[in-house]
This record gives sequence, C-alpha cells and structure tokens, in this order.
Amino acid sequence: MKISELANHCSLAEARLSALAALCSLGTPSEGGTELTDEEACALGVALFLEDAGLPEGELAAYFSSDDATRRCVLRRLRAALLEQAHTAQKRIDKVDWLLRKLETKSPAIKGG
Repeated sequence: MKISELANHCSLAEARLSALAALCSLGTPSEGGTELTDEEACALGVALFLEDAGLPEGELAAYFSSDDATRRCVLRRLRAALLEQAHTAQKRIDKVDWLLRKLETKSPAIKGG
C-alpha cells in the first residue's frame, strides 16, 4: 500500500505519514510514492501512536531501530514522563478545587476584593 493511499483511507496528512515513515525507516521508495508492506503500515500506526503520546523524534527513530529490550526501556521512560505530567496536572486541579470549595463556602479571604 502506498503512503498516499493509507493517508486517504485513514484521513491523515500524507506529509505527516511520509515524514514518520522516513524517520522510522519504513517503506520502499517506488514510482508514485513510498510503498509499505502490511507490517510496515502497522508499524507506522505504532509510530503515530508514540508520536501522539509525546515520544521525541530521536527516541522514536531509536525505537524502530532497536531490539525489544531497548524498546521496553523507551516505553518505560515515556510512561514515567507521562505519569509525572499527570501528577503535576492533578496537583494543579487540586488547587483549583480548593479555591472552588472556598468560594462556595464564601470564605472572605478568597474573594480578592
């Protein structure tokens, strides 16, 4: 399947798919565009998922050129970073919730005026 066909079929930007395929060394150049095997098309789906999850380009390229043990390390680091972001966001939410509770109980120190 050509990247252009995949992009059209999945309603994705062809330029994005082509860039990811090149970054991850997926596909074979052919007349009319890069040709992907079924396995490479699935791998490109994984690359899209990892990119959306926030994996940096350098690590994305390394992921596809590594063995399973290294891939597990990359995924564990990504998971740890995402978990830290979630914890940081939760702390901010907790602060907003605290202010909301104070306002709902009409605490004079929170009104700001």
